[in-house]
Amino acid sequence: MDKEQKWAPKKPFHYCYLMYHAETGLYYIGVRSSYNKPEKDLYYGSGSLLWDVYRQQGYFHIDQGKPNGWEKYIVAVFPDRISANQFETQTIAAERKNPYCLNCTFSKKLRLKQLTKN
Repeated sequence: MDKEQKWAPKKPFHYCYLMYHAETGLYYIGVRSSYNKPEKDLYYGSGSLLWDVYRQQGYFHIDQGKPNGWEKYIVAVFPDRISANQFETQTIAAERKNPYCLNCTFSKKLRLKQLTKN
């Protein structure tokens, strides 16, 4: 008896995504390459400040599923990782002064203080 084979693309998907927490307004912009379709990819970011926030909210590992209160939005899909990286870099640069952007560490203490007040 033949085993059922799952379909897998020959090349990975390259995409930029946004993790957004509506209650606090915090967000994180990321880039990812995966053999899973972007909308089915169970990846929620790797930024150190993002994970500081996740831990404060009781989320410690991907085995817990999606972090509570966070939504993942696929911003754009690219034909290659270089294009995806360039888009991510430009997008983060445009947000560098936004205190709610978790990619920008200059105001880390301010954001974490805001979180602990809520």
